[in-house]
Amino acid sequence: MGHRPNMLEAAALPSLPYVSHEILLQVNAEEADVASLAHTLGREPSLAARIVSTANSAFYSGQGSISGLDEAVMRLGLNRLRVLVTSILLRNQFDASRCPGFEPARYWQHAIATAGASGRLAQAAALDPAPAQLAGLLHSIGILLLAHGFPRELDTVFAARQRQPDAGLAALIRAELDVDHHQAGGMLLREWELPVSVCALVEAMGTPDAAREPGLLGLLRNAANWADTGFDAPVPPALQDRGLDAAALTRVASACRREHEETVALAGLLAD
Repeated sequence: MGHRPNMLEAAALPSLPYVSHEILLQVNAEEADVASLAHTLGREPSLAARIVSTANSAFYSGQGSISGLDEAVMRLGLNRLRVLVTSILLRNQFDASRCPGFEPARYWQHAIATAGASGRLAQAAALDPAPAQLAGLLHSIGILLLAHGFPRELDTVFAARQRQPDAGLAALIRAELDVDHHQAGGMLLREWELPVSVCALVEAMGTPDAAREPGLLGLLRNAANWADTGFDAPVPPALQDRGLDAAALTRVASACRREHEETVALAGLLAD
């Protein structure tokens, strides 16, 4: 299997169109503001239509129907908009339908939950929440890439995981493909010229001691682990040991639980 990693080199990776790349960077910029983003998003008509459609979906439409992108952007707010726009742009680059074991709704639900928790935890730690949220959303993009590029091999991995539920997913993928999803994701994001810090965070998620690392990496790894439990588990000890305020962690947990229904609804829209 030694030849397989070469298939993940730049020439074989899905490309990110220029306009999509520009939108992705602008919407996730620290200085982004809702009022100025509508013009940028309007450059991609299909994306703009999906944003308006989502803002009019049953979950968000309690305030009545809207028809304009400006109104949709204001209704969703910056954090939801970042997650929605980034998710749609990424989803459009992949076709995972040939991998029966890949569950798109489950994938997006975990990615969105991790993004929300990562951003909130970064804020509680007095760190910039924007890159934390973006890295949280992208932390397992390597799964999407492998489901797109290696559907048969990844389906074999998913079947093995069913037989060995305690086996680590990264280890099973490495055994099948000589590369894991963290490495694949980092390679893809570097090719797409996303921020270097985000690429490094995604790739480092697979390191054995990631949960105990200082800074954003530890927060991101713990956020992903916590999201696995639906935030029903107590605050992970590794977060408590970081000196974060207990009350702040309780507020993060409460907010993540409150957003569960919204996360499920958004994941369902993305999986369609």
